[in-house]
This record gives sequence, C-alpha cells and structure tokens, in this order.
Amino acid sequence: MYYNMGNLQSLTGNSIFNEIDAEKYAPYIKQYPLPLDVVLPVFKWVKVFRNKQMIKLLNQTSLFELKQTGIFKSIDNHTIEALSTNHYKGFYYVANDIFVEEYMNPNTSLKAAQHLHQYFNSTNFTLALFHLHQPNLNEFTTQDIEALYTTFN
Repeated sequence: MYYNMGNLQSLTGNSIFNEIDAEKYAPYIKQYPLPLDVVLPVFKWVKVFRNKQMIKLLNQTSLFELKQTGIFKSIDNHTIEALSTNHYKGFYYVANDIFVEEYMNPNTSLKAAQHLHQYFNSTNFTLALFHLHQPNLNEFTTQDIEALYTTFN
C-alpha cells in the first residue's frame, strides 16, 4: 500500500501521496524480509474541517459534487467553505466548515509508481490499484493505467 503517508490532519498538501513523506519510508522497503505486493492510489476524498480540526473524511466524494448544491463558496481549486448548515449523504455540517479535496490523478499516481519503483526490487508480485470505483477512474485513460503497470517492468 503506497499511499496515506501524509498528515491527514493538515489543511494543505496531499496526505494520500507526496514524495517528501514517501521518502521517509521507501528506503526501508528493500530490507523488508517478506515478499511484498504493490497497491497504488487512484482515489480521491474530501476532508472536512471545523475550527481547523479535521472532523470527517468523505470517501467517494468530490468538491464538484458538493459545489452542485450551491451552498458553498470556493476558496481555491481544492477547498470550499460551507455557507450554511446542512447535510450531505448523511453527514451534518455547519456554516464555515472547510472542505478540502485530495486526489490522485494520472500524473500523481504515476509519480507514486515511479518513486516506489526506485526502492522495490521484487520481480514476482501483484500490482493493484485502489480504489477501482468508476468516478475515480474517469480521469484515467487506458494508457494512464498501462503506464502504472509498465513502470515496474
């Protein structure tokens, strides 16, 4: 599992994958005494903050979906703020809650694969992608998926 390495509680960065955090762990992979398989990230989620504290992780959700409700204002490309108290898919949020989207796109997923490949020396392993949910894969072409697999050839 080559993801979830960053600070989930942070309002900035990408806690799914970033090379700085990955570099703290990757050099130890070659020393691991058991055979390893590989799981690369191809998913997104939205972190919800109240008073600068993360209170919820919304899986299989995007800012695009949330913006469609019309009760959010954009702060930047990856961050929105609730304008009123409401609920979304069973989650109750209040005005001023901050929603931060973190995601993997073809470039960041390939970067993760290339970074891991530097430290991974097994020739017989399974390579899986997580999470194979259609909305996650909409941004990935067949060539993007093939590139993730061929990185390890």
